[in-house]
Amino acid sequence: MEICEASLILADEVSTIRFGERLGSALSTGDLVCLEGPLGAGKSCLARAAVRSWASDPALDVPSPTYTIVQVYERHDGASVWHTDLYRISDPSECIELGLDEALSQSAVLVEWPDRLDPSIAAGATAQMWITIEPAEEPDARKLTLRANSGWADRFESLTSDS
Repeated sequence: MEICEASLILADEVSTIRFGERLGSALSTGDLVCLEGPLGAGKSCLARAAVRSWASDPALDVPSPTYTIVQVYERHDGASVWHTDLYRISDPSECIELGLDEALSQSAVLVEWPDRLDPSIAAGATAQMWITIEPAEEPDARKLTLRANSGWADRFESLTSDS
């Protein structure tokens, strides 16, 4: 499996939002995007920007799914994206109960806390990307490390360029 890799430094929250917007514009059915990082790293901020961009609705209400675990968003064309936060999941089998395996056949799926994800779900994704978000040297900056399989190859450069 071909792997695309890149590291980016995002100067502030605005840069994180811009990256999320590029990610949202690139999402397709069958994509699995796993967002890793400590509490407060910016995973929800990035996911929120991606969902709003994907939906072409900058005012869309995108609450954190910390308590609901899954939030599903649909566009007028019938496409959907699932935003999940698995922080409260205690066993990976719960991901199957949530329907995440089936979601990948008809949606893009954004997962916060993917260390709790059932491995069989990740294996079923057409395109997988793992994004690690961590604090950088500057106070508001974040370092993103992206790893993606070949399903992202034709879209990867659009994510990592500054244009």
